[in-house]
Amino acid sequence: TEVLQSCPNPIPDTNDRPDITVGPHVLKNVRQFVYLGSVLSDEYHLDAEIENRINKASTSFGRLRARVFTNSNIRVHTKIAVYLTVCVTTLLYGCEAWTLYRRHLKMLEAFHVRCLQRIFKITWRDKVPHVEILRRAGLTSVETLIVSRQLRWLGHVVRMPDNRLPKIILYGEIENAPRLPGGPKKRYKDHMNKTLGRCNIQSQHLETTAVDRPLWQKITAAGCEHYEAERCRRIEEKRRRRHMAPEDLDPSQRHVCPQCNKICRSRIGLFSHSRTHRN
Repeated sequence: TEVLQSCPNPIPDTNDRPDITVGPHVLKNVRQFVYLGSVLSDEYHLDAEIENRINKASTSFGRLRARVFTNSNIRVHTKIAVYLTVCVTTLLYGCEAWTLYRRHLKMLEAFHVRCLQRIFKITWRDKVPHVEILRRAGLTSVETLIVSRQLRWLGHVVRMPDNRLPKIILYGEIENAPRLPGGPKKRYKDHMNKTLGRCNIQSQHLETTAVDRPLWQKITAAGCEHYEAERCRRIEEKRRRRHMAPEDLDPSQRHVCPQCNKICRSRIGLFSHSRTHRN
């Protein structure tokens, strides 16, 4: 038995934490604890869990790489099906309860695209965009896969009886517990409200639509398609602007150096360019 102590300001060293004894035995204090395959941390973040999921999925991919994924005698459609069944399932285990930041999504997307590149035998020299790789595989991004699973789980929780613990936690509020100033932690409820808005699903009618399972499945499928289309559109727009000549940019998007009149694409680019004049 191990003890994981959680508080607003975690104690740096486990040796400084108070000991908990059961009879003559002193329980060990730990910073991380594995429960049902998920890594729980005392610092309220998912970094350890994401790294653990990526390592396990990478191990699963490596065991099947020579036999399945790089085997020329197997069709690509079969490779993608095996990849979804084995690797993606391992990678996104327990993602229904995740509250992700952008850095976590970047790590998951990098692993997802890297595996598909090895299946299609694509290297960086081929200069194939990630959106094109996903289109060839007939898959969506990891972000959309997570959104789909979280929406499915949200509808399942809404349909639960009121005495079930997941529904009590979802609708529960802590009394007299103000959030810490200066960038509070991301809450699951706020994360899901934002996700519903990006999927064109009105949160006000969540309870009425989620009760009907076929209707909720249809709404979430359409919402995930819209979510993925908007994501691809933003990436393509960003890529188009990146390859556009600075002179062709909109005047409001130009950042001109006051010393040499060089046109930069972004404010941070202008800041980096101004360092050359200071040097």
